[in-house]
Amino acid sequence: IELSPDRVALFSYAKVPWLKPHQKRMKEEDIPDVDEKFAIFLSARKLLTEEGGYTAIGMDHFAKNQDEITVALNNKSLHRNFMGYTVQSTNHYIGFGVSSIGYVQQSFIQNVKTLKDYYQALDNDELPVDRGISLNEDDLIRQWVIYSLMCHFEVDYQKFEDCFQISFTDYFSEEMNELYPFVEDDLIGVTKDQISVKEKGTLFIRNIAMLFDKYLKNKLKERRFSQTI
Repeated sequence: IELSPDRVALFSYAKVPWLKPHQKRMKEEDIPDVDEKFAIFLSARKLLTEEGGYTAIGMDHFAKNQDEITVALNNKSLHRNFMGYTVQSTNHYIGFGVSSIGYVQQSFIQNVKTLKDYYQALDNDELPVDRGISLNEDDLIRQWVIYSLMCHFEVDYQKFEDCFQISFTDYFSEEMNELYPFVEDDLIGVTKDQISVKEKGTLFIRNIAMLFDKYLKNKLKERRFSQTI
């Protein structure tokens, strides 16, 4: 707060030793548990919004009240990609460098992960691409819903139907039933026109958005992901 940066990104430490082997050296007893981490986040959030002059942006960012990203939040023009929140929207972006990720023609492309492989590919006049995936129609539909939740804390059924010419409640009938625990906990509101996330619910927006990620559902059984808190 004393430094007063324009924006702050506040993330929880992700415990993923199967991806980052060096994390195995960190003892579990030295890491805050879920309750303590959540308390730390709530304390930081309160200080930033009440004393620092910041607005909470989405699920993990804070920006000064006059910042353009705060303006975008208020007028519902905020966007998000895998790099974070942004005021600009683009259908294509290209990743340069080791392990970087690009998005071109509705496909994600990731570069190789070591400098040796990266330079070898360039020396051979080859793109240093390691892997990629093309999004199908269902992926694009779910991407739209997840971004709408994370950026605007709502899903407008009519806007969805205008984009995809299908009924939201019909397409996501299973997910609509799974939302009711969040309704009962007063985290979201569900009407005939939209899903809206309440103030308290914004703290759990990752969990709400997870319901619409079919790939993540398959991984839940494996527990191969970092905790949301």
